[in-house]
Amino acid sequence: MVMHNIFGRYPNIKWIFPHAGAFLSILSDRMNSFSIQMRGNLPKDIPFDFKGDMRHVYFDAAGFCLQKQLGALLKDVGAENILYGSDSPYTPALACTALSGGLEKTDCMTENQKDMMFTGTAVRLSRVSGKHSVEPPTAARSATRTGSSLRAKNSAVLSG
Repeated sequence: MVMHNIFGRYPNIKWIFPHAGAFLSILSDRMNSFSIQMRGNLPKDIPFDFKGDMRHVYFDAAGFCLQKQLGALLKDVGAENILYGSDSPYTPALACTALSGGLEKTDCMTENQKDMMFTGTAVRLSRVSGKHSVEPPTAARSATRTGSSLRAKNSAVLSG
């Protein structure tokens, strides 16, 4: 996608990569070096900036992204491009609960970054399209802490 300038050609598409981008965040420095080397082989009108292009992408935190993967992703794109993802129904409910609990308790994110990940970024993305009415992130997150399940809370926020 980077080599073919997909992000530049389609700047209004909001790309969401699952599972925290899999290996992308961990190998981003290597990919960025590769992009610099490839720059000489591409037409001059095609920008080739791997890390810059990663900032156009949103990543869900489904699966086992703690600690290495999430930490690397935060450095590359920032918390504003990370969304909570449960991977339900493919991941059993018990595992979803454990994984979301780990994200709630992680020390690699501030409370504000967690608010963005669990609701704020999804709210911002849904407002871009103008199709959804959503509640503020802090109200939705406090409902989570009073015992509502994350999956039910996220469904309620986005179905508004």
